[in-house]
Amino acid sequence: MSRVSDINRSCPYLGLADDADTSLAFPSVWNNCHRSRPPVAPKLKHQAEFCLKEDHRRCPVYLSEQIGPLPKDLCAPRNRATQSKSGPWLGLALAVIALAIVAVLIWSRASNGSFAPLSFRTATPTASLTPFPTSTPTALPTATASLIPSPTYTFTASPMGPLPAPTFTWTPTATFTFTGTSTSTSTSTSSPTLTWTPSWTPTPTVPPSKHQLDMVIGTDHKFVIHRVMGGESLNQFAYQYRTSTGAILTVNHNLKTPVQSGMLVVIPDGFTDVSNLPSFDVYQVQQVGITVEALAQQLGVDPTGLEYYNAVGAGEEFQSGDWVLVPSAKPPSS
Repeated sequence: MSRVSDINRSCPYLGLADDADTSLAFPSVWNNCHRSRPPVAPKLKHQAEFCLKEDHRRCPVYLSEQIGPLPKDLCAPRNRATQSKSGPWLGLALAVIALAIVAVLIWSRASNGSFAPLSFRTATPTASLTPFPTSTPTALPTATASLIPSPTYTFTASPMGPLPAPTFTWTPTATFTFTGTSTSTSTSTSSPTLTWTPSWTPTPTVPPSKHQLDMVIGTDHKFVIHRVMGGESLNQFAYQYRTSTGAILTVNHNLKTPVQSGMLVVIPDGFTDVSNLPSFDVYQVQQVGITVEALAQQLGVDPTGLEYYNAVGAGEEFQSGDWVLVPSAKPPSS
């Protein structure tokens, strides 16, 4: 530890044996007095009372003008650590070596998968499952063997010449008899076959309606049935269909003015003289295929006028949703 921070307190002659400019900030045998020759460690008590305090200025060694050995009564007991300059570095080196050995041991045990001491390691049984083969019995041949002697000949010398001396060797022949059973299992599945027979139901063709809103209706006199929209007026209708507001008011039975949005108005198309015409109500057909005669009976009007003003023939049918001009029973009063 450097004594720079304590320069105003510690003795300037206090330092380590191999570094006079560095000292420990507490009493230690490693602190040496470089005022003496050779440098030696003062007693720990002397360091605490003088060397490490401002009182070092009252130390007899500090005040002495002569440089010589430190008085014996001030010298710390000598030991191996103080006798060798390399003492602290040797201890540090030994500590580093010890730490390295410990690290090697830890690494070797970690690589083996266990940090436990060797004396406490126990074998961990491991098991691997080996599947047993499965066999399916099949028919195997069974064989029976019979031995048939087959002679071979060897010759020996005799006065009469060589005579064959038969020797016999046995050559086995095998007769195989096959036995076995086989079982066959058949599984049949059926898949239904879908057949599609198209069926056609004729749809009657309905002629397009000629009695819708804003369509021209009538024979000699043409009319338009219109649903009033916001901002529209009778003057606008009169100008658009080349008629007059008076004619419009005449052909509409009980038309209230001013007209409002959503009201149904019958408008003469291209003429203004309506003096000989009845006034009309507007009716929307609700039934499918109702004849003009049936509708006239339902509404209580003459079927001839219904046919004439809507331009339909006798027996003709109206479609659901058609708009029909229904002439009133009485002509409008002038």
